[in-house]
Formats: sequence, C-alpha cells, structure tokens
Amino acid sequence: MNKRFLTATDIANEFGITEATLSRWVAAREFPKPLRFNLRKKLWLRCEVESHIEKLSQARQQQN
Repeated sequence: MNKRFLTATDIANEFGITEATLSRWVAAREFPKPLRFNLRKKLWLRCEVESHIEKLSQARQQQN
C-alpha cells in the first residue's frame, strides 16, 4: 500500500480486523481519528497510521 489516504477497509484488511473493531479502537482512543470529508467518508492519513504503529512497536520493545 502506498496511497496517501487509507480507508477503514484498507486498515481492517491490513490489521486483520473488522471495521467495527477499528471503530471501537478509534472511540477508545487506541487508534488515530480519521479525517471526515462528509458524513459518510472517513479517511486516515497513511503517515499517521504508520506513526501510530511505530509508537506501538517502540512501547512493546521498552516492555521487554
């Protein structure tokens, strides 16, 4: 994937989760909020998602 924006489907497929799980993560502030372009269209910036993954990885390494 080298698109600038990611859809909920893109993220769900990449993480192996459902879109409902992604929504729960966002609501619990465990995942970055999407950008809203209208009432139905939500997109995530790829760089924010990658940054979030990097932070999770660093936190995991610090625990070990």
